Amino acid sequence: MEATLAQRWFLTTVVPLVVLPNDTLWTAFYDDEGRLESEPVSTTNCTFYVGHPSLDATDMPKQRQAATISHLHFLTLAGLKDLLESFDPRRIDWDYWVPDDVLEGFARR
Repeated sequence: MEATLAQRWFLTTVVPLVVLPNDTLWTAFYDDEGRLESEPVSTTNCTFYVGHPSLDATDMPKQRQAATISHLHFLTLAGLKDLLESFDPRRIDWDYWVPDDVLEGFARR
């Protein structure tokens, strides 16, 4: 009997979060020359691009590809609550986040 897609593989993700007390996170925007575009504003969440390879495939022989940390997510406690509430499966558009062609690509491996 052939294994179903769900029996052959699974997809895992790690979302690095830095959680801060409320009212302690600010964002600022800069132009291409590094000049501040406007005054910093208080926020409940923001991301920071890292693009750092965290694991080389040779470090974990059973892993098929290297892992890369693309972004760090900074959140206040209120922002964390909002993020967790957004994971409600009734509100998530899974087809947007995990398109069928991505799933089929993993299934062919």
